[in-house]
Amino acid sequence: MSGGMWAEKYRPQTLDEMVNQTEIVSRLKRFVEERNLPHLLFVGPAGVGKTASVQAIARELDYDLLEVYASDYRTKNRMEELIGRAALQILSIFGSRRMILFDEMEGISGRQD
Repeated sequence: MSGGMWAEKYRPQTLDEMVNQTEIVSRLKRFVEERNLPHLLFVGPAGVGKTASVQAIARELDYDLLEVYASDYRTKNRMEELIGRAALQILSIFGSRRMILFDEMEGISGRQD
């Protein structure tokens, strides 16, 4: 079994399953309990639970999660275009509960297309 498959198999599914992030998980749980989720920016080294946290929040709030790998878009202009389209897609579905996860943002260049 490769490392990636192992990581997926044992990835926390809920905020209660998250470890070593007590203070952060406590704050995220409050957001979920209050159903008041602000825009969030997760920063840190690989493996600390950034993506797993967002996935767990989406599950606990029963939101659809749109995962976008920003590194696929490479430039600031293409990413801005993607954000606009994703926002419109979310707004166009009345009553839908959705979240967007922009993963791998470190791969975006500031240069123009």
